Amino acid sequence: MTLSLTENALLEFVGDVITNECARPIPAVWRYHSHGLPDDCCTDDGVLSIYWERFNFSNRIPGTSAASIEPCAGVPYVALALRYVVCWPVPQVTGSGAVVPYAAADETAAMLADVAECVSLALVRVICDPIDHDELSAEVHARTMQDTVRFVESVPVSPSGGCAGVLWRLTLAPREAVTGS
Repeated sequence: MTLSLTENALLEFVGDVITNECARPIPAVWRYHSHGLPDDCCTDDGVLSIYWERFNFSNRIPGTSAASIEPCAGVPYVALALRYVVCWPVPQVTGSGAVVPYAAADETAAMLADVAECVSLALVRVICDPIDHDELSAEVHARTMQDTVRFVESVPVSPSGGCAGVLWRLTLAPREAVTGS
């Protein structure tokens, strides 16, 4: 399993969850390189992107309790990030000052909190539950079980440039360990 194939499977799965379980419009989907799309690259329907943050070797995969004192033993792992952003209501500047759209910001913040929860639970479910009759979930589960994928966290993407969203972090560790000779 290559990193790009795992990215494809996760993008497809999370895009499907956002649309079918979180009741949001179909987002634009991108594979991106590095931090994610620019802060002003969003739509009302949302933009979902994936990128890898770092590729490391470790004798302890983040999110596990396994450890080794052998300095050359370890497994490669990749930190992945999925980023979902939507348009964020920006203040309207008038002759008498800025008018902050509090109600629209509150509504968008609530929607993003619900999407964060919905996708986080779906990621944990597909990574941890080997019995799933949905074809896409079964494919993602098979790919994530071939390599070891762990859900790390879900964090907000702060409003900037008229966009705000959610970032999900995962670690991917191929099953083949690297050992010193």
